[in-house]
Amino acid sequence: MNLEQEKSKNVELAKQVFGLTAQTELINTNIEQVRDIVNSPVITAKLNEAKLSLTEANKTLANVKDILTSSNLNALSNLKPKSLQERIIDCLNSMDTNIVVRLSSSSNSLFVRGDAENTTFSELKNLAAEPGGWQYLQFTGNPGDFSMGIDRSSGVFKQMARGFTFWVYPALLKKE
Repeated sequence: MNLEQEKSKNVELAKQVFGLTAQTELINTNIEQVRDIVNSPVITAKLNEAKLSLTEANKTLANVKDILTSSNLNALSNLKPKSLQERIIDCLNSMDTNIVVRLSSSSNSLFVRGDAENTTFSELKNLAAEPGGWQYLQFTGNPGDFSMGIDRSSGVFKQMARGFTFWVYPALLKKE
């Protein structure tokens, strides 16, 4: 290589160094500007505001979780199956609310002659047939007939079981 080429090469390298130095200074200036913006009172205030909002949101979330947990526990306790006594009382009340009232005002067994919707009659028979059902109620006779009739509570024509008889015992109202 000759001297002229070396000079030309050195000049070119000097230009590149100068350009890189200028770019480095510009980058350093940009970094300082970004640092100033990030550390500015406005950004710091916004950051603190965001932190407070996040803290409040976390508290609200914790409260919602507590509420959901409590309501889930309540819902789960409501899912507990009813006892045989409760189911018999519900069934009797769907037929006639006076049956349980009359039983509670007496210390004796209660003889009932009933008319009920066929599905209610079937449910009551099934409940009486469950283990232990005999201590709460016993059928003494089957329905005299099944016919279409008006349901007292709804006024709608339904298939009815008429004239069946059964005993309801005071044990039905005793706590388990």
